[in-house]
Amino acid sequence: MAKIEKTSPHRGIDFDDFLKEQGVFEEVMSSPKIKKAIRDLGNSLQTEMHEAFAAGWNAFLATHSGLLMAHGIKDFRIGFEEAWAKYWQSRKK
Repeated sequence: MAKIEKTSPHRGIDFDDFLKEQGVFEEVMSSPKIKKAIRDLGNSLQTEMHEAFAAGWNAFLATHSGLLMAHGIKDFRIGFEEAWAKYWQSRKK
């Protein structure tokens, strides 16, 4: 049975843009406490995604470090931030 993937029309958009699309941006952002809570939540989600990506990256390195060294990649950390940036950009598509 084929898996049907349903993509969100809001995937990758900024939360502010989402609120604007819904017509509630000004109302939601008028409260400093709510505004801070939303910003904190967004930062927390991005941090958790970064940590999950780092865990996957480290698992990849543990499994394929010989292959990377064979190709002359000595410092695995150099590629992490570039890979993270590409991953994050792909989430916006």
